[in-house]
Amino acid sequence: MADQRFPALDPTAIFTTREAVHAYAQILGRWRFSCLPRCEHWLQLGIVPSVRGLPSGVIQAGIDFELELDLVGDKFLGSVAGGGEMSESLAGRSVSELASSVQEFLPDSGIVLPYRSLPENSNPGDFLVNLLNTA
Repeated sequence: MADQRFPALDPTAIFTTREAVHAYAQILGRWRFSCLPRCEHWLQLGIVPSVRGLPSGVIQAGIDFELELDLVGDKFLGSVAGGGEMSESLAGRSVSELASSVQEFLPDSGIVLPYRSLPENSNPGDFLVNLLNTA
């Protein structure tokens, strides 16, 4: 079996991509935070990478659902038990647009959660600050 390793990355060359992936991952993490009961040291919030990206794992919120930041397919995916699915392209999408799409998808699928809504004409940077500061 051939030895497969990730290539060396120059942090300055991938700064914009790294920041975008971080912001998209915060959407995923915020939904986990909203739905899962607090464990000691916030251990329930960890996101374990998969071979395709960053999955949330199954989140139980009355109706089970899962979100995934698919870095191979350049998409944000959502699946709900019972058949509801979403697939949003990441290309050219702002964080606030993506968060709004997820916020529309989950309630339309019957999931009601204590997730902060996105104000009209808001700055994505302000939106992320609100995500992180809202319990």
